[in-house]
Amino acid sequence: MHFKKHQVLALFWLMLFGFVGAGFGSKFGGPYLFLDPEYLGKVNFLSFFIVGLATGGFIMIWQITTYILHAWRFPFLAAVREPFIKFCINNSIIPLAFIFTYTYNIIQFQHNLEFASHFNKVMDVEGFLAGICSIILVTLTYFFGTNKNAFSWLKKTATKKGNKAKSHLQKAIENDDVNNEPKIIRVDYYLNSPFSIRHTRLVNHYSKELIRQVYKQHYFNMLFIEISTIVLLLAFGSLMELPLFRIPAGASVYLCFSVITILVGAFSYWLRGWRTTIFIFLFVLMNIFSKDDLFNSKNKFYGLHYEGTDLPYNATTLGNMTDSNKLKSANNHTIQILENWKKKAAIANDVKPYMVFLNVSGGGSRSAFWTFSVLQYLDSMTNGDLMQHAQLITGGSGGMIGASYFRELYYQRQLHPEINLHDKKWLNAIGLDLLNPIASTIAVNDLFLPWQHFSLNKETYKKDRGYMFEKQFTENTFELFKNKKLMDYYSPEFSSEIPMMILNGTIVNDGRFLMVSPQPLNYMVRPNYNEQRIADPKIDAVDFRDFFKTRDADSVLFTSALRVNCTFPFVLPTISLPTNPRLDVMDAGVRDNYGFETSIRFLNAFRKWISDNTAGVLFIQITDYNRSNISLENNEETALSQMINPITNVLSNSPEFQYYHQNNLLYLMNNTFPKNMYVLRFEYTPSKDERRASLSFHLTTKEKQSLHHALYNDANQIAFKKVKDLIQ
Repeated sequence: MHFKKHQVLALFWLMLFGFVGAGFGSKFGGPYLFLDPEYLGKVNFLSFFIVGLATGGFIMIWQITTYILHAWRFPFLAAVREPFIKFCINNSIIPLAFIFTYTYNIIQFQHNLEFASHFNKVMDVEGFLAGICSIILVTLTYFFGTNKNAFSWLKKTATKKGNKAKSHLQKAIENDDVNNEPKIIRVDYYLNSPFSIRHTRLVNHYSKELIRQVYKQHYFNMLFIEISTIVLLLAFGSLMELPLFRIPAGASVYLCFSVITILVGAFSYWLRGWRTTIFIFLFVLMNIFSKDDLFNSKNKFYGLHYEGTDLPYNATTLGNMTDSNKLKSANNHTIQILENWKKKAAIANDVKPYMVFLNVSGGGSRSAFWTFSVLQYLDSMTNGDLMQHAQLITGGSGGMIGASYFRELYYQRQLHPEINLHDKKWLNAIGLDLLNPIASTIAVNDLFLPWQHFSLNKETYKKDRGYMFEKQFTENTFELFKNKKLMDYYSPEFSSEIPMMILNGTIVNDGRFLMVSPQPLNYMVRPNYNEQRIADPKIDAVDFRDFFKTRDADSVLFTSALRVNCTFPFVLPTISLPTNPRLDVMDAGVRDNYGFETSIRFLNAFRKWISDNTAGVLFIQITDYNRSNISLENNEETALSQMINPITNVLSNSPEFQYYHQNNLLYLMNNTFPKNMYVLRFEYTPSKDERRASLSFHLTTKEKQSLHHALYNDANQIAFKKVKDLIQ
């Protein structure tokens, strides 16, 4: 009946079985939400107990919704004691199968990926089962005390009306035709308890009105449970900033599924045959009103001013960035930065230093952890000389999270010499969970339209998963980035105390770069070639500070600029800009996942200075994937796959296209740059017996071990030694 009548409700179970079976969304860490739930930074009895409560809550909401929609198909229930409880017992095959599957996979996951002790595994399972039993017990106790069957209604009626009830019943016996309902499902036996079977009773002698009264009273009681669930969802959404109320993401998903189940049940129960038509109408209506700011949930750059007339975005305003005076000023400014870098990186006996460009790839927490690990190792091997020689850091997504964190620690050590850059606590911090607050906020807030706000620089912004990502990242990294603005890095970058960093975003509307840096970047907004030889040089990038200087671009939070760089679709919200037409910005990896194109453009802009003042250029590429490996599968294409594969393959191979483009740029620069140019790659390659870490914002203990072990493979050790030889 479930698969025949309400496929949407069955779909939720299919998704949950996929998650806990570690098959659905495993590449992006989906199973971690359920099999490795975190609460207050720990995975323990309490975290699994909360998930168990949410699991039990979803099961009971599903049971309630199913009862409301289908109990009338089983009229014999009106004659049994505790009809809802009997219904749940007989409707328990799917929930019991899910609980068994979930429990088994908790044990397997905690054993294989978290190396949990037997005691911890037992406590995790006990917490999960205790949570389920608690919520089911409370719910059934409530219904046991409030629900009535037909006997109760007859007794109540007889007490109040005496013989009138008897005459009413006698009339019902003569005229009732309830069993003529063609949609009634025949049932001969039912489970009276988990261990006893009974024969159903005939209800021919009960009137339809009496049966309706029984069900009506049940529905009222169930409505109380459903409203309580919605209130609970709103409560968690309003208190999501407080760590105590950041329940495990898996629990939030259950809560979200529960609310959707309630809405689906309400639509089906009240609208009946009109439900599909009304749903389509409401969807179209919401789509129309979504243009209004009240219903517009687009995320904004925190610190940027959006009030007032939007800035025109056209050929004229883009061309203003390449004004000759601006170009000259930006070039002179950066030349001064390079001079400051030369003083810092100078080697004894007037030997010219190598200039280091750090290029890091995207890849969620996997790439962030890997990038930080490599930089920490390199800093140790070179006795701190690596960052002395580094001039520019570019890249995408997770890699820039790890690189920006290491750069901040390097800067803090200059202010506080007692800081040990090689302390393991810094690495552990970058490996802390970021997925839980994102997924929780999606479930309890974003999915139903963000309604909370906060103020910054007299501007109001909505709290959503982007806000929670920045907040959690700041908390994980010892609040080193708390309230840090973009311009807080202007002076240390200018004096070359730390390398320059360009945080790219990709403008979805036209594919241009959005380049975010505290330094002027006018010379980067188009390829640097002779305009007299090549007509109409195209501007393919936007200097964020120059274009939005009237909107207080300098006050933008650094964590927001960093988030622009790693805005993976759907996981984090795209960022909207105050332009006309309105622009949306997302992950840098869409166009330059490795940061190499940006570095080459910078190198080409200052090729003469670099050639005259350095021994050469060293590109250090830190990537979370070994692109030299070829692993293609032979596909037996179905008719459907033949239609969708051309599109899906292009999208999935986007990093490969960029990698090929990068190699071509290397070839061209190698033939034109007059100095030594080295490219050394540090690639995360798991050993043969290790599974690759997932592309998500959560890392298991085993995945962290895999990333750590990759530092010591032969290829990376050779690259480490080569870097040391070149810059020391």
